[in-house]
Amino acid sequence: MLTKKEPRENFNFLLIGLLLINGLFYISPAIASANDAEEIKLLRAQMQMMMKRIDELEKKQSIKEEQAIAKAVKQEMPKKGKGVIDLMSDNTTLSVGGRIQMNTFYDWDDSKQGHLFYNVRDSRLWLKSRTRTDYGLLSATLEADFFGSDGDERTSNSHNLRLRHAYLQLGSITIGQTNSLFNSIAAPDVIAAPIDDVFVRQPQMRWTESFDWGKLAISLEQPESTLTDSSGNRVTPGTDRFPDLVTRLTWRGDWGESSVAALGREIRNDGVVADVEDEAYGGALSLSGKFLFFDYDDLRYGISYGNALGRYMAGNFFNVGSIDDQGKIQLIPAVAAHISYRHWWNESIRSSFTFAHVQAENNGVVPASSNKMGQSYSANLLWIPVENSQLGLEYLYQRTELQSGVASDLSRLLFKASYDF
Repeated sequence: MLTKKEPRENFNFLLIGLLLINGLFYISPAIASANDAEEIKLLRAQMQMMMKRIDELEKKQSIKEEQAIAKAVKQEMPKKGKGVIDLMSDNTTLSVGGRIQMNTFYDWDDSKQGHLFYNVRDSRLWLKSRTRTDYGLLSATLEADFFGSDGDERTSNSHNLRLRHAYLQLGSITIGQTNSLFNSIAAPDVIAAPIDDVFVRQPQMRWTESFDWGKLAISLEQPESTLTDSSGNRVTPGTDRFPDLVTRLTWRGDWGESSVAALGREIRNDGVVADVEDEAYGGALSLSGKFLFFDYDDLRYGISYGNALGRYMAGNFFNVGSIDDQGKIQLIPAVAAHISYRHWWNESIRSSFTFAHVQAENNGVVPASSNKMGQSYSANLLWIPVENSQLGLEYLYQRTELQSGVASDLSRLLFKASYDF
C-alpha cells in the first residue's frame, strides 16, 4: 500500500506524456518530412529524459514503502537479543529468562543466640510472549520462584515452585495475577523489605491510561478478609462478595515521580464466628514516590493510612479489624511509612539508608498478645561486578511491640549474590 500519492500521480502524468510523444512520432510520413528531422530528434531526447525520470520516481517510491513496513514491524515487535526464541509464527516471539540468587542470613535477638541460614528460594524462572493482533500488541507473562512448600534442609533442600505472576496485557487492559495496584511505586532499594512494606500480589482486572505527564489506573482485585478474634487468632471468612477497588494517579517529571492511591474494601463475617453475618466497609490512602538528586541519587518515600490496610502492608503484620464473640466486626485504623535515601558511590556501587514505621490503633476486642507497633532501620552496600549480576551486604535492625507493651529486638546481617539470565 502506498503511503503518499504524489509519486504515483507524477508517474501517470509522465506516462500520458510519453504516449503523446509516441503518437507524434508515428504521425503520417507526409508530415514527417526531411525539414522536421531536427524536431523529431529533440522529441526523442525528451522521451529518453522522461523515461529516466519515471525510473527514478519508481525507485524512490519502492524505498519509501520498504522503510514504512520495516518501521511498523519494529514498533510492534520486541527487540531480539539474549534470551529470545522465535516461535513457529510470523507474529509472535517468546522470551525465556530467570534469576539465580543465593541469600545468606545471620540473626541475633535479645537472647544473643545467633542463627545462620542459607537459601536460593529467591531464584526464579519466567516466560514472556509478545503477539501482534488486530487490537494491538498482546503480552503474556508467567513467572515462578521457589518459595513453595519447604524442602528438607538435611539432604536435598528441594523447595517447590510458587506462582508469582500469570497475566495478559492488551492495550490498556491487564488481566491475571500480578502486583497490586496499591503497592508502593518506589520501594526502597534493599535486600530485605522494610517493616512497613506495602505489598500484595493477587489476581485482578486493571485498566491503565497513560499521558505525557503520567498515568491513571483503576483495578478490581481479589478480596480477602483477615480478622482478629478475642483470643488473638486470625479469622479468614471464606465468602467475599465484592472485589477490592484500587485507583492510582501518578505524575512523572525530571524531578522524579509521585503517586497517590486509594483503596476501598468490604470486610465480611460470613457466619464463621457465632453463626452471625456482618460486614464493614473501609478504605485507605497511600502516597509514594521518589525525588531525584545530583546525578543518580534519589529519596524514596511512602505513607499509607486507613482502616482497611490490614493484609496490604507489613506482610499482614496487623489484621484489618477485630471480630468479637457475637460475630461483630470493628475495623482498626493503621499507619505505615518509610523514607529511604539511595546514593551511588560510582557507576557500579550504591547504598541505601532506610527507616520504616508501622502502628495500629487496636481496640478493646484485640488481646494483649496482638501486634501494636514496629520499626526497622537498614543500611546496605550493593555492587554490580558484571552486567546483570549483583552482590550485596546489608544490616537490618527491627523492633516490634505487642499491645501489652512487651517489645522485642532483632538484628540481621544479610548477604546476597544474584545473576539474571
